[in-house]
Amino acid sequence: MGKIKKVKPRTISELRQVKNYGYKPPVTKKVKERPLEKWEQELSNKANNKSNKQFRYDKRRAIDCKLIKRSATHEGYCKYIVTIGEKDGTTHQQPVYGKDMQDALSRLLWHERTEKVVKVAEKGNGAPIIALALIALIIPAIYTAETDNPIYLLWSVGILTVGYIVMSLWDNYVGKAGKIK
Repeated sequence: MGKIKKVKPRTISELRQVKNYGYKPPVTKKVKERPLEKWEQELSNKANNKSNKQFRYDKRRAIDCKLIKRSATHEGYCKYIVTIGEKDGTTHQQPVYGKDMQDALSRLLWHERTEKVVKVAEKGNGAPIIALALIALIIPAIYTAETDNPIYLLWSVGILTVGYIVMSLWDNYVGKAGKIK
């Protein structure tokens, strides 16, 4: 018989070199292009804006985002103009500020979510909030009277105070939205 060949084990760096320099992808055969079907042509026309009817989206989309200028007052921030496509097919442009385009788009989404919450909060009156605050004070007051331990009342007042501070900071944040120049 013959000698048994011993295969030298390769190191990781040798394997990487073979992968990077020695690998040639297989040659693909040229395929005849077939004519597009009707639905494919419609999609292509919509993608290239060649449609004669208005294109409707299934949800809101950022269609285009352009850098306008760097902020003169806030170092590192830029002003962008975002073109937004609505569900009904209309488009509008909105100025957005951010450190980069991704930051600007995330700020735009955060601002719009905050506006939705503000609209819901402004619709109702403050009676449910006041009722919850009174309940949050009355129940611990009853426990304090029964146990002669004021810790329950102190915790409830502390939680209401922290809630009030958080709400006022949030209101201040919403009021400042879009004021970066």
